[in-house]
Amino acid sequence: MYFSRSNSFYASDTTDRVLFSILPVDLPGPPRLVHVKCHSRDVLLEWQPTGDGRAPILSYSIQYNTSFSPNIWEDSFKNVPASDTKFTLPMSPWVNYSFRVVARNKVGFSLPSEVSETCTTHEDVPYNNPDHVTGRGERPDNLVITWTPMPPIEHNAPGFHYKVLWKRDDKPRATWNSHLIDDWRQNRHVVSNQPTFKPYRIKVEAYNRLGQANTLATEFIGYSGEDVPLAAPKEFRLVEIRDGRTAVFSWSPVSQESVRGHFRGYKIQTWTTDEGKDELKEIEVSANVSTAMASLFRPFSRNVVQVLAYNGMYNGPPSDTLDFLTPEAVPGPVASFDGRPLGSRAAYLSWKPPLEPNGLIKGYRIYYEEVRGGMVGPKTERRPPVTGPQRLHAKLTGLKPRTKYRFTIRAETYAGQGSPYFFELETPDESENLPDVADFTWTYLPGDDGRAGVRDTNLQQFASIEMGYPRPESNLRPVTWLPAMTKHLGRDFYVQYRHKGENTWQNTEVEEYEDTIVLEGLDKNDFYEVRIVVVDGKYQKYSQIEEVWTGTLGKYVPSPPEIVHVECEASSALLKWTPRGDNQASIISYSVQYSTSFNSTRGSWQDVAANIPASDTSVRMALSPWANYTFRVLASNKVGPSAPSEPSATTCATPENVPFKNPDSVTGRWNIYGDLIISWMSMAPIDHNAPGFFYRVSWKRNDLPNATWSSHDVKDWTQERLVLQGQSRSTPYSVRVEAHNSLGQANVLPREIGVPTSNKTNIAGMMDAVLSYFQSVF
Repeated sequence: MYFSRSNSFYASDTTDRVLFSILPVDLPGPPRLVHVKCHSRDVLLEWQPTGDGRAPILSYSIQYNTSFSPNIWEDSFKNVPASDTKFTLPMSPWVNYSFRVVARNKVGFSLPSEVSETCTTHEDVPYNNPDHVTGRGERPDNLVITWTPMPPIEHNAPGFHYKVLWKRDDKPRATWNSHLIDDWRQNRHVVSNQPTFKPYRIKVEAYNRLGQANTLATEFIGYSGEDVPLAAPKEFRLVEIRDGRTAVFSWSPVSQESVRGHFRGYKIQTWTTDEGKDELKEIEVSANVSTAMASLFRPFSRNVVQVLAYNGMYNGPPSDTLDFLTPEAVPGPVASFDGRPLGSRAAYLSWKPPLEPNGLIKGYRIYYEEVRGGMVGPKTERRPPVTGPQRLHAKLTGLKPRTKYRFTIRAETYAGQGSPYFFELETPDESENLPDVADFTWTYLPGDDGRAGVRDTNLQQFASIEMGYPRPESNLRPVTWLPAMTKHLGRDFYVQYRHKGENTWQNTEVEEYEDTIVLEGLDKNDFYEVRIVVVDGKYQKYSQIEEVWTGTLGKYVPSPPEIVHVECEASSALLKWTPRGDNQASIISYSVQYSTSFNSTRGSWQDVAANIPASDTSVRMALSPWANYTFRVLASNKVGPSAPSEPSATTCATPENVPFKNPDSVTGRWNIYGDLIISWMSMAPIDHNAPGFFYRVSWKRNDLPNATWSSHDVKDWTQERLVLQGQSRSTPYSVRVEAHNSLGQANVLPREIGVPTSNKTNIAGMMDAVLSYFQSVF
């Protein structure tokens, strides 16, 4: 900033004139080296600033590079005070150094100064030994000694090398063993043929041609490799069941000697009889306890539990298993919960059962509360509660128009209410328009007294008309009506019905709270007309009239269709059929099923085309190669599906081809013995496409640039894994599985799956190893 003042030449002008000029600040100029003095172990640098860029210099940084890394500059000292323009730096022996200086102000760093002349230091012995020395076994019979390599700047002279030394620490008169390593980059030495899990005293010394480092190497304690513990805990017993998830156990401890490694503790492992060991869970407890509480059990289930000792690398053999039933617990949250307004004063709510019921679901509790801004009002429970585990929707009335509500649901067992699940919804304004039309479906369920539509307490089912979303599939479906899923839904509903041909309607009561209405006392084997009336305040809307027959259920499903034509081609078939009667309820759709030469002996039929519209009586289907196909057709109306048609008289035989896919779910993992387990999902015969089917399992190392694939052919199509023994878990691999038959490889490329390295052991790996052993023996 510059300032100047001038006075006017005229007496009448007495005002000073002031001029300001603001110039921007900039980076400092690069310092100038004025003196460099090299000594045997240090250097003196002196420099001068060449401008501060209109902002005071705050500090200097001194940088260096060496002949070992001539293109890399590193900071030797940072934040040298701005008042200092000379500095003495230490230097390592047997190095060529160059230096430069950088200035810093509030804007940033200057360009560096010119590079100094080279300072060369004399040779000397090393000044230190390698850091981070460790000793541990990777196998039960070795000791692996590791350290951090020393970079060339620490070598101090040519001829640098390491001397690795070890001796047994549990033998008082043991002598040192040693091994020389000339490659300074190497960071490990493997001592083979050692006893399992013994203590060793280890150290690593640095040398060059002038001699040993001038400091003593630190000695460390390491251990040779661990092995699988020998003993299983005995007298494993259940002490107490605290609740549905928690129990207390005790056992007799194992000896330290039997662990054959660092005694890390015990693992309590559990699974349920429903899920099996694939869903095993475990907790770890300390080595010094023999009673522990575990909170990992599934409520209202038969849980299997065992305990084992483990060391740093391996799990030991498990104890005898215990199994016990846990009591009920409160359930988890429902899987989903949603809803929509029914008019302006009600809501229709639906949900899915909890994924963790933790007992017998006796019903659901629903609560609602007003939401105003970020605050919620008092919580009100819907009355009556929803009872029964199958009820998955409900109507809630008594709401205010144009109000935001929070709806909360909790599943309930006999242990109490479970975790909450909530969503928020705003009711619309009161409407002066008619509600939209609802639709409904129904099923006749006979009564016991010769009348129709009476609740049957033995079967726990009844003739009903229900509003709401369709219920989950069941053996018998009640009559259901559905509110139109449009903008203006009705709030309440009732049913009108009459004998066919009569003029007068009979009305049920308006249902304000539930979504089920029972029509009782209907005459059997008679026709009724039924419609749904949607109510929203003073407005009503009538559904279409549906004709209902109260005859037996067997008379009401369609008759089986008749197949009239089958046209076979190499990879498809055209099937035609004709209906043979709808039994007084219009056919809604058809489905086509097939059976092949692979499953015909089991009478297994599978859907190949479903929900074919009733207006269509033909379909073209894709077929797999190398199979003999037979077809049948089913018709469905509102009551349900018909019996199947007679199987087609014509069998379609397709020609052979290569496989069209490779196995799914290919994985690779390790077991405790270093075996690589490659697994996949087996391909059913329908996917083989020709005789001579087999899997080609391939693997290769990823740490070698030019590694090639190794492979093994598996002839048994039901086999789902291959065990490669004796591999290194610390080596990364890729694996793949191809499908082949007598005509060649699949016409799609297999996915290559990476197998991560592993230094840990889990119970699945142990079980794989044990299974592999028994397979090799038997």
